[in-house]
Amino acid sequence: MAIRVYNLYQAKSHFSRLVSRVANGEEIVIAKAGVPVARLVPIARSTQKRKPGGWKGKLRIARDFDAPSRPISSGASRGRDGTWLTCSSSRMTPRLGPMT
Repeated sequence: MAIRVYNLYQAKSHFSRLVSRVANGEEIVIAKAGVPVARLVPIARSTQKRKPGGWKGKLRIARDFDAPSRPISSGASRGRDGTWLTCSSSRMTPRLGPMT
C-alpha cells in the first residue's frame, strides 16, 4: 500500500477520517508547503503478554497512603477535637460534614 501525502490544510480538515485510515493500517504523511513534516502511523500493538508481579521489589507504597490528609483549601485546619475549621472573614468557624 502506498503512503499518501496530505497538505496541512487537508489534514486539519479531514483529521478524523485520516485517523480512521491510520487505524486500518495506512501510513499518512502530512506536508507543509510541499515539505513532509509529520507522519501518522498506526501504533504497534505489543504481542507480549503481561505477567503479574513485574514491579515486585521496585515499588514501595507507604502504609498510610490512604490516610486522610490535610485539605488543599488555603483557609482550613483541624480544631482540637478533630473537626475541620474554615476561615470566614476574620474568625474560624466549625464546618459540618467532610471537607470536599
